[in-house]
Amino acid sequence: MIKGAVDLPSKHDVLLGRGKHIFQHAGNRLLHELVATYFNQYDRLPKDGKTNLADQVVRVVYGYSGRFLKFDNESGMWIEVSNLEAREKVTHRFRHNRALSLKGGSTHSSEPVVVKSSEEADGGGKRSRMMFHGS
Repeated sequence: MIKGAVDLPSKHDVLLGRGKHIFQHAGNRLLHELVATYFNQYDRLPKDGKTNLADQVVRVVYGYSGRFLKFDNESGMWIEVSNLEAREKVTHRFRHNRALSLKGGSTHSSEPVVVKSSEEADGGGKRSRMMFHGS
């Protein structure tokens, strides 16, 4: 078995790839909402600030126990990607939202993202990671 290989991604994982099943995965939808939340801030930043904000978004995903996974056809498993690939996924989503905004489309999700600690989500546990409302 490949180190870091995952048979079944969790609802917090962000999947890299194409297709409806990737786009609609719960972790990807959470990423889309998070990017929509930060979009206006991201759009106003210089290039190095955009990189820093994308890194921050990656850390938030990791903070709610999410991973960035890519399917490996050879093993049939999902493999965790590098931090650089994760950041590239996030910046791609920001650029996608910018393209939508230039075309007059919506860059915001229909529901606001509410981030809470897992203490709140788990009913008083000791963890302090970030989670999205409804997860």
